[in-house]
Amino acid sequence: MVPGRKNGIETLGVIKRNEPGYLAGVQVESLSVVPEGMFSYIIPAGRYAGMTHKGPLSKIKETFDMIINWLSLMNYEQYDIVCFEVYDERFRGEDEASEFDMYIQIK
Repeated sequence: MVPGRKNGIETLGVIKRNEPGYLAGVQVESLSVVPEGMFSYIIPAGRYAGMTHKGPLSKIKETFDMIINWLSLMNYEQYDIVCFEVYDERFRGEDEASEFDMYIQIK
């Protein structure tokens, strides 16, 4: 259990650009108590482009590519900091009815 968890349903997936790995986490009220074996990360404030991924998790690259293409068409640039996903009650893994939200930081 994570002390001060804000939403019992939502989990986050974070990719820090140009750094290996994937962070899985939850949003908390405060960073004053971080459980042993865990660490804190603050998603930077800024502008984000978002899209809802619909379908199996294994097709996430298709949605990511759609966001990147949309950014190009709208003359936005991806800011090389962070991309993140928000998983809630709509997420059903590989089910065709699965949904979750994806965000890419933009300049």
